[in-house]
Amino acid sequence: MSKKKKFWIIFVSVFVVIAIVIVAIVLIKKLKKNDTANSEEATTEAAESEKKEPRPSTNGLEFELNEDGKSYICTGFGTCTETNIVIDLYNNLPVTAISRGAFGKNDTIASVELGDFVETIGEFSFSGCKNLGSVSFGEGLKIIEDYAFGACKKLDSIVIPDKVTDICFGAFEGCESIKSVKLGRSVKNIGNGAFLKCTNLETVNFPDSLRFIDTSAFGYCENLSVIALPDKIENLGDSPFFGTAYYNDPENWEEDGSFYIGAYLFAAPKDLEEYYKIKEGTRVIASHAFTNQEKLKSIVIPDGVVGISNGAFTFCGNLQSVVIPKSVRLFYMNPFMFCDSLTDIYYTGSEREWGKIDKEYFNPVGVNIHFNSKPQ
Repeated sequence: MSKKKKFWIIFVSVFVVIAIVIVAIVLIKKLKKNDTANSEEATTEAAESEKKEPRPSTNGLEFELNEDGKSYICTGFGTCTETNIVIDLYNNLPVTAISRGAFGKNDTIASVELGDFVETIGEFSFSGCKNLGSVSFGEGLKIIEDYAFGACKKLDSIVIPDKVTDICFGAFEGCESIKSVKLGRSVKNIGNGAFLKCTNLETVNFPDSLRFIDTSAFGYCENLSVIALPDKIENLGDSPFFGTAYYNDPENWEEDGSFYIGAYLFAAPKDLEEYYKIKEGTRVIASHAFTNQEKLKSIVIPDGVVGISNGAFTFCGNLQSVVIPKSVRLFYMNPFMFCDSLTDIYYTGSEREWGKIDKEYFNPVGVNIHFNSKPQ
């Protein structure tokens, strides 16, 4: 066989092999694409199947037409005799809210199912419903207002939908049977006493969306022993976890007597001397963390702190100087209330950076602010 003929045989063979490989790759990609499409379609169908089908609200409940003329607000129990109630559609129109005190201190209701149209649960709407043991929230819910479910002592678990951003003052205060709370992925603010005295609460997930936990939000939840906070919180109220099992465990306190959860400083050591430097890695200083430190004259806040909460240094009457890092983005209200001896703030950033800090209620009159510097 001539060399020329051998060359062409080898060339054709290689070409055929390459062609087969290319065809195989194309077919594999096509199959994967079909599988992905089928998977996405199945996921979409599953999600759609999980959505609640709109249905009429329970007979006898009272409603008022909203100003838009296209939706209703539920205003009360009316002539209803049912123990398990549904609030969803009325006159074939969506119900978007539960009014203030609509079902307060109702002894009949055992369970509530809210449709996906309900966006707001008003103040005191179900407070004191002593036999209410189960609540199913709709996916459209955005806000749970003050004391909405306060003292509902038979509620045993709570699942907050993903669109909820605010759980307000005392929303679930005194719900002593709640054992678990699952917070949706949009919750930003947990209000003052929101879960105060939920004495059987054992587990709470804290989503990455969380920015603010107010005073006593989980106070006296004496069975709450594990607390894992996300790393984006910017503001903390006074003792939001006071009286929890986690707070009461000496193992969770620092050797110097300070109390942290993760990067968040909730309580400084007692009876500080004249000078104190806060631990590196701290992110937020909680409200009243340093209250009444009478000996304290100088404090250094380390780089990395982003928030100094309301009244963090209240009644530190001898405090004269503070080092504040340029990482700080928020002074909530006034962190230095009644610090009458404060004369110097040493800010590690520029005057322009100082001007960008959110400090609407913090106006240090008579205090010298030194930019780009630290005390000698």
